[in-house]
Amino acid sequence: MNKRIEFSLVLIVMLIFTTSQAAVISVPAGYASIQDAIDAAQDGDVIEVQSGIYYENVDVYKPLTLRGVGMPTVDAGRKSSAITLSADGVTLEGFNATNYSDAGIEIISDCNIIKGNSAYGNDDGIDDGIFLDKSCNNTIEGNNMSRSYHGIRIHESNNNIIKGNKVNYNIAFEGGISRI
Repeated sequence: MNKRIEFSLVLIVMLIFTTSQAAVISVPAGYASIQDAIDAAQDGDVIEVQSGIYYENVDVYKPLTLRGVGMPTVDAGRKSSAITLSADGVTLEGFNATNYSDAGIEIISDCNIIKGNSAYGNDDGIDDGIFLDKSCNNTIEGNNMSRSYHGIRIHESNNNIIKGNKVNYNIAFEGGISRI
């Protein structure tokens, strides 16, 4: 391929990537619930959730960034997990997860970043702050987990980076093959 065609192709690719930007979706300004915003979002979008309490169970099934502004709380109403990451390539930062029966943050996908979140359990000995299930290549950093049975539970998962987390007032730790 000659240099002029090669340069033209590189220029076209650069123009495509610089003109396509992720949308920023706001909750509650744009959508009443976090799940409604996720349902409406396109892959790669950023969902900014303002401070407040959101009574719902969130399933992030698209590669998105969920960013809490002022540490919003996801209250699961003692049903299942507060926040589930079921898509690969999700970034979750700045959330409180509480009142869950399974996990504050459940990760059943790969290549995610979970940073600066808090999970507060129910003191009943049946829940996990963060639960990685058959999940690989995630980064779990700077999170706080307390009052759960397991602060962090790792099941059939490997090559996860777990660093700088605080795990307090939990009963047990169950791990897999990960870098801590």
